[in-house]
Amino acid sequence: MADRTNRGQGGTALAVLATALVVVAVAAGVVGVALGVYTLVRAVGGGLTASAALGSAVIIVAGLTAGLLLWAVAAGLRRQHRHGLQMARILSNLETLNDRMASQGAAARSAGRGDGLQDEMWRDVLDQLAELNSNILLDERRREAKRVQRLSVAEDRMTGQFEGALARHDFLGARAVLDDLIRLGAEGSVVEQWQQRIDAARREAEAREIQEAQRHCQELMAAGQFDQARAVAHDLHARHPTAGEATELVAHVNRQAKLHQQEQRRRMYAEIEKLVAARQWRKALTAGQELLTRHGGTPEADVLQARMDTLRDNARIEEVREKRDAIRDLIGRRRFAEALELADDVVRRFPETAAAEELRGQLDRLRERAAEQAREQQV
Repeated sequence: MADRTNRGQGGTALAVLATALVVVAVAAGVVGVALGVYTLVRAVGGGLTASAALGSAVIIVAGLTAGLLLWAVAAGLRRQHRHGLQMARILSNLETLNDRMASQGAAARSAGRGDGLQDEMWRDVLDQLAELNSNILLDERRREAKRVQRLSVAEDRMTGQFEGALARHDFLGARAVLDDLIRLGAEGSVVEQWQQRIDAARREAEAREIQEAQRHCQELMAAGQFDQARAVAHDLHARHPTAGEATELVAHVNRQAKLHQQEQRRRMYAEIEKLVAARQWRKALTAGQELLTRHGGTPEADVLQARMDTLRDNARIEEVREKRDAIRDLIGRRRFAEALELADDVVRRFPETAAAEELRGQLDRLRERAAEQAREQQV
């Protein structure tokens, strides 16, 4: 750190001295010219003689010569100052590299991978020295030639990375490669061409994804899977929010889902009407409950809700009648125990119906006959 400070102070002193000499050179030139002009003017006023003219010329030439000599010394000091700065930068970079190599070497030894890291560090050393050679030691013309050469090599190397990223549809990765190339100094047609390829590949991939999503949504909607179709459309829109086709696909799926639900409600309601007309009350009640569950709050559901009490009453009556007919059939086939069990069920579940009232008067007789039949079977 002390060496770096001393080098910085020495460079600053040279810079100050060079600047002072430039000022003195300018002053000397101006003073010499002014004295020469003054002497010449006086000589002209008193009558110009050869000796006076020669003296004025000598003074002017002496002033200009002194100024030029001082200017040359200042230029030499400035060159020395720039050389010192270059050497300071070289030493500073080498010291930084040495510190990093020491720390990385210690870490590698503790991790047990010293050999591999040694090669890596030496490659880093060579890269650093090449960078110093390009940016510090070479003159402007050679530095530019070196930059062009390095840019050409980098472009050849990074072209493969760029092509691979495009092939994987990794457009962010392709843009990152292009940014790296720009940081190395690429500009003009190369940058424009690479960016145009990224844009074209992105548009092509977007068009393929949109077409695939449209096809998939059509298949799902044809199978009545509108929730899945919505998920596909919304996923496409999330990945391509600015694409008009993605926005239209979401709207299209929503419209088709709404039409599908309307058609589904219409068919369900028509089926309920058909069951009512056939006096199949229990099936009509089941279908009505399904419509209310799946499509509650719709116009069809509102109309059906007003009829649900009637459907429930008629369904109960239908079930009671069926059970009453079944009881009579069981009695006719002398299956009294089963008839008694079914009659008890009707009386318990439908106590307010006329059939239940009728069966209450027959329960005692059914119990007697079921008991007699049981005794006969035991004998």
